[in-house]
Amino acid sequence: MNRRSLWVLCGLVLLSAGLIAASQTDLTGTWLGSTQVPNVGEDKLTLVLKRDAGAYGGIVSDTAGLVAEQAIRNVTFEAGVLAFDITVNDGSATFPVHIAVKIDGDKMTGAWSTEEGGSAEITLARKAG
Repeated sequence: MNRRSLWVLCGLVLLSAGLIAASQTDLTGTWLGSTQVPNVGEDKLTLVLKRDAGAYGGIVSDTAGLVAEQAIRNVTFEAGVLAFDITVNDGSATFPVHIAVKIDGDKMTGAWSTEEGGSAEITLARKAG
């Protein structure tokens, strides 16, 4: 085996190890964080994730009362990004909200967005213990 082939092989092994580690990321547990909501201000969030048969599911709730404790829907976890949908009730209407957050250890950062174009950043951190 020549030197170039050896380097290519080493690179593939390292890439495979990284993909395996990423696929073994365990997001289960309670995540606490916040976002900004128009006409409300800061809204504190709680996301409880569970994994069943290799798929994630969970419950989300908030302190502003816009998201009564509800199951997250259409959950995906690919390339280090967790994405899901929820329904928000602002008191006069209900509407879908899409959330996508990038996982970095015990932190999640990303944003929520609506079909009408509203959006804001979200940050969450895994609850210790």
